[in-house]
Amino acid sequence: NAEKKPVAVRLEGSLQGSRLSMLRISGFTESGIHGSEVEGFGARGGALLVDHVEIQGEPGSVALRFQGRTRHVHVTASRILGPARAGLAVDGETYSLEVRETTFAFLDDAVRFEGRDHVRSRCVLANNTFYKVKRGIVFTHMPARSGTALTIVRNLFASVPGPEVVVENDFSAEQFYLLFAPNGIEQNWSDRPKPQEPLSGEYNVILQEQQRLTQPVSFVSTEPSNEKFLKPLPENAFTQFKAPPGDFAPYIGAVEP
Repeated sequence: NAEKKPVAVRLEGSLQGSRLSMLRISGFTESGIHGSEVEGFGARGGALLVDHVEIQGEPGSVALRFQGRTRHVHVTASRILGPARAGLAVDGETYSLEVRETTFAFLDDAVRFEGRDHVRSRCVLANNTFYKVKRGIVFTHMPARSGTALTIVRNLFASVPGPEVVVENDFSAEQFYLLFAPNGIEQNWSDRPKPQEPLSGEYNVILQEQQRLTQPVSFVSTEPSNEKFLKPLPENAFTQFKAPPGDFAPYIGAVEP
């Protein structure tokens, strides 16, 4: 518990192979984890790893923030909870950021890429659950095409009233499509009805009609204190999805059905 301090955990500089794991962070007023010019290493095991960390945000705060140049950071199997302004916010050049099997719940924006120089190379958002967030993945400006390889796959959006993915400024659907890696946009599911007219800057990552569910996603529990928080019940259509072993978890969302 940060006991009303602005920041609970500060990270800075070269952190090759470092790991934050099995932590619960709360009580901060600005950021739970604040990284400045954080740099891991590209070789196997060299990334900065945020793993099995639960961050409980406060109104107006950002649970996990990286500023400046951010390289080789992996967030896995974590819980990012509100109320907070944003779950993960990245402001600055970003190289090789991965967010996998992580739950974002009770937030304004789940993931925010801020500024004009964000997402300069590989960025993976895979097997995450977005629950009761106002917006899912937000880009404040259109990413530059040079070197970008976005992957947004196997994510679950439940009770998200706003767009799953949105670009606030300089949006071009044709140019945004070119940012994706091969097979970099597939098997995302949402219970938000397809809007008759997309909102300004909205990009559709729900590619097939059946992946827009006609009923709200049902879970074993929607209470964060429950060990089965946001575990999908078997009656959800997406629980039938099974994939062979590969680079991503073989199910939809952060929690295996």
